[in-house]
Amino acid sequence: MSAQAAALSAGAAATRMLAAIDPAAAVIVSTYPLASQVLGRLRPCGRITAGSGFESLAAHQRSRA
Repeated sequence: MSAQAAALSAGAAATRMLAAIDPAAAVIVSTYPLASQVLGRLRPCGRITAGSGFESLAAHQRSRA
């Protein structure tokens, strides 16, 4: 997926994700990598203020074999 396609997908998902997030939420935990990407784009621009986190990036590490 190109960077432009990823940005368009994240932008489209952001509106729906914002509608699903409780404005009073203190923390948001994502277990899905693309959802984490959307959250990561929303925090710097101030659209969400809750902390967000992920459990593991192991699935995205390259094998060194």
